[in-house]
Amino acid sequence: LCHRCTNEVLESNGYPAITEEQYHEGTIYPTPARFSVHVSGDRDHPSGEALGRAFDELYVTRVSSETAPLFEGIKELLEELHVRGVRLGVLSNACGEYVRTVLAAHELDKIFEVQFGADDVPAPKPRPEGLVRCIECMGLAAAPEDEEQHRSDIVYIGDAPTDGAAANAANIRGVGVLWGAYAEAKVRSEFLVAAATVPELRSMIGPLGLASSPSPPPS
Repeated sequence: LCHRCTNEVLESNGYPAITEEQYHEGTIYPTPARFSVHVSGDRDHPSGEALGRAFDELYVTRVSSETAPLFEGIKELLEELHVRGVRLGVLSNACGEYVRTVLAAHELDKIFEVQFGADDVPAPKPRPEGLVRCIECMGLAAAPEDEEQHRSDIVYIGDAPTDGAAANAANIRGVGVLWGAYAEAKVRSEFLVAAATVPELRSMIGPLGLASSPSPPPS
């Protein structure tokens, strides 16, 4: 879906289509910078902002459970965690409206306390500010930067090297998953542990003592 919508926006604005490989290479950047790279190779090219907005507007309208499917077993795992009292939040480098639309399409929006995209936080991943904002909005706090140990009751799960880098910078525990767009070596370069299957992921996060005592977000 993202690759198709990217090419629709590029071609409708007079730019050539890109390959799926080029699209995946660009996903290390937030959407405006990604489009700048696609059209010029320079992430700061001024065309990126307008193209990124056009993409977000188009992309959100195409979201459904079929066009934006979840990896098999993920919905069940999320529902299981929720039933166990584990508190859930999501942070993406896509726009916030896309995040919330995908969750709603899969009937998961009610179980996520925080649903943020790059436009909802001070800076996109790999910067840590977005994760810090998520944690604060859930009434939690990451370990201080000078502590060697991450908090054992917070974990950030992601499929991109930028996810692992953001977790490390925010001083929270990261768990990578290997079914995304990135090569295993790239994912493992930023995560201490990574799961290749949902059962592996369940076993990795099960012993972490995740936050299970709900408290209301700060007003």
